[in-house]
Amino acid sequence: VLYLVPLLVLPAGLALDRVAGVLAGARPGWRPRLRAGLMAACVAVNAATFVLPDGSLLGQVGARDRHVAAVLAAVRRYATADVVVIADPEGPSSYRTAMYYLPEYTVVAVGRDRFGRAGEMFSNRPGAPEYDLARFDHVGPLRLPAGRVALILDPVVLDSVADPERLEPMRPAGDPAAVIYSVWLDPADPPRARGSWIWLRASDTLAHPVRA
Repeated sequence: VLYLVPLLVLPAGLALDRVAGVLAGARPGWRPRLRAGLMAACVAVNAATFVLPDGSLLGQVGARDRHVAAVLAAVRRYATADVVVIADPEGPSSYRTAMYYLPEYTVVAVGRDRFGRAGEMFSNRPGAPEYDLARFDHVGPLRLPAGRVALILDPVVLDSVADPERLEPMRPAGDPAAVIYSVWLDPADPPRARGSWIWLRASDTLAHPVRA
């Protein structure tokens, strides 16, 4: 956006000036007024496209800001030593968003690599792969801190969870569309990644070896 849009705007300005000159014809004094009128028309079209209608770019930015603010407020109700934040590697509540706004918390991205294997993608813990793109080709072992509450920020993570019945949903105030899921990480029955699934309780793999 920052590099390409200005390059597109510069020739657009030249084209606008050329159109104003053509429309002015034999009346060169009209050229500045026509140019100003064309610029005003461009501003009106852009406002009608990006600001006014439902689902406009401005509306999307506002909705995004409300979503992030609601999720952050919900997470910050917990002490940093009590929770581990789990996010999808990408998406609206992604790892990058969480690690940027919640650097004081332990944030772990979990999901599947391009071969379908589930596990840990990256984490902001000291010594852990921090946004290592190689993990999209090969996930690492799942190392979630035991004895904490895991807060799953993005429902996309549930696509890799084999025992979602363990999760407790909650809706943060301020964004009725947002949902956060919580689960206690039992030290006696820790999470485990196996094949294409993440088990919130390792013992659940005995009861549910495959989830369709």
